[in-house]
Amino acid sequence: MNPLVKPSAETIPTLLNFPPPTHLKHTPIFMLPYEHFDGCYAGNTDTKYISIGLAQWRNEDDPNAISAKTWRHPDNKWSRLSEELPLHRVIDLCIFMTTTIFGRGETTAKFPEKTFEHQNEPLELNMLGSFPKEFDCELEKIKGRLNELCRVMENVGINSHGVKEQQDMEVDGEWLPLALKKGILQGNEIDYQWVSHRRVPTCELNGQSAVIIPNNENKKIVNRIVKGKVDDRLVLVSKIP
Repeated sequence: MNPLVKPSAETIPTLLNFPPPTHLKHTPIFMLPYEHFDGCYAGNTDTKYISIGLAQWRNEDDPNAISAKTWRHPDNKWSRLSEELPLHRVIDLCIFMTTTIFGRGETTAKFPEKTFEHQNEPLELNMLGSFPKEFDCELEKIKGRLNELCRVMENVGINSHGVKEQQDMEVDGEWLPLALKKGILQGNEIDYQWVSHRRVPTCELNGQSAVIIPNNENKKIVNRIVKGKVDDRLVLVSKIP
């Protein structure tokens, strides 16, 4: 078995044609043959691997620094250069980092099929080294940043159901009391208020209110309940005690 990964038809060509270098200062803990999974560049990319491991900039003041890395092989040699990343690689690195840090087993990290683009087989990576004990103190910080990413994704309409189409549902002044009577909304009229769309983010940030967002049955359209003129839309929110 290759020390990096349980071999598969999708990883063997990279492993054979581009054995990972051992002379660079970044020391991988997990390393994924990425050539076949590189989005629209798959099969024609100079990015052969992605990894998480001990950072090349570690020094006496920061000997246990951990970094993610893309391993590029342009012009028939391994590149030491930093680079701009296509956006899908940024996302793949987040997925790779989250799984190898928080979702791994004792000695392996597994990625079900379809985790990466063009991935038709499960992947099983072997652990090449250990995370420093000092890295444990960073875990809560990383969790905090990932939780913030989840919050931002939810706010912009991306969650476990995927990207949702944003669509306001226009109503008139009679809708709220009727919705309460029919049980579509709970509580009393005094529990709700109409807020200018420009004020909604501030009200939510202050913890004063939350936008009312009923979902349709297939969970693909998010409706804010709105009324008024297009250029001065009022949004229905619930008051937070």
